[in-house]
Amino acid sequence: MVAMTRAARAALLAPAALAALATTACLSTPAYEPPPSALTFGDDTGGGGGASVSAEGFVLHFAGGSGFHFPDVHAVDGTNIIGRDTTAPCYAEDGVGLVLFPTPRISALTGALVTTSQITATMRGPAVTQVRIDWSSQFVCSNNHPGGSSLYTVFLDGRIVRHDSLDDQTTAQTSSLACACDANHNQGFQIASYWTFNPAAFSTLTVPGSTNGPIPLPKDPLMPFRSPNFYVGCLDAGSYQVGFAWSTSTDVAGTPTIVATPTQVVFSRERTGGFVSTFDPLLWGTNDAVFVEHTGCKKALERASEHAQPSSLSVGGKPIAVSLVNGIYAGDPGQGGVPGKPGVKLPPGRVELTGPVGSSFAVWLQFTSGVDAVRAQLAGKTGAWYVLQRIDATSWIAWFRDPLMAGETIAIETL
Repeated sequence: MVAMTRAARAALLAPAALAALATTACLSTPAYEPPPSALTFGDDTGGGGGASVSAEGFVLHFAGGSGFHFPDVHAVDGTNIIGRDTTAPCYAEDGVGLVLFPTPRISALTGALVTTSQITATMRGPAVTQVRIDWSSQFVCSNNHPGGSSLYTVFLDGRIVRHDSLDDQTTAQTSSLACACDANHNQGFQIASYWTFNPAAFSTLTVPGSTNGPIPLPKDPLMPFRSPNFYVGCLDAGSYQVGFAWSTSTDVAGTPTIVATPTQVVFSRERTGGFVSTFDPLLWGTNDAVFVEHTGCKKALERASEHAQPSSLSVGGKPIAVSLVNGIYAGDPGQGGVPGKPGVKLPPGRVELTGPVGSSFAVWLQFTSGVDAVRAQLAGKTGAWYVLQRIDATSWIAWFRDPLMAGETIAIETL
């Protein structure tokens, strides 16, 4: 779990201390100032267009240059765990991105035509950093203009929630034969969102239900490991682990698959269960998450399972769902969701959070009027067990480091 400095711990207690001082002096509550945090965002130096999100023990880097700004480095304890297979076909998974089979993949390294490529930091900590990748392309074989956005919401403890939204509303019939970047593979269209990991960085893979426990990663290319329909998994490097999860929500269409070979480990989700004859119209959204862990695959799988099948957090006695867009309770509802701003609507004052919630979590609070300071209290908790992040005059995100156990109550108070 993320360790914080004494300065960060003291800063978390600052709102309460400042409020007491303000009351004594009959002054208004000072404006909120974020505490120091290990979670940071930074643009690449030299104007290359890339950027990085980092915290203790990990860095997620988004590619610069003239290509698509998808991640090209996810370093854990100094090791880049993203897969890079130079022998991968033009249409196949490599790095992190999207497959629009049989056309070239959409990733940091691709032969696809780049018509739009933009990277924007929409939140910059201290608890949550969010990076949005907007992209579009043009098929060389037709008038199709596939495009969309990929949103990466990074939390202080190494949880990364990814949401892809794809759109192409061209109605003309498009031939997969004419669009194939490899003429030997053109049996139809297939859309997938994926992460690949470097098998050299890990020794075993664990998926729920395996009767043999951790599975050694394959060394023989003729004997790959393939596991469809598992929604969580864990790669073990010994000193650290990487968990993975797809949401099981019926609001997210697609079939998850884990494939491990000697050259890459692929976690992917297809829009359909196989190849389709036409590409259009394309409208699809996905949701997945990656977890950095240092205490073993058991903990990593617990965190992953919480994402796949999230608990219901109660705020003021009302059950609140997790956003499929950013993994925050009452977060961005996304397309087709509840209109308006994210957040649980609350009057200033006191509200109670109850669970249970089986992992660290964040909740988005939207007060009905401006709030200058917020604090949280839980019996027996001291130190840096939560971090607050102000979004605007009325909106706050509260991130909690630990699971919320049955029978526990977190009190949120405005000051």
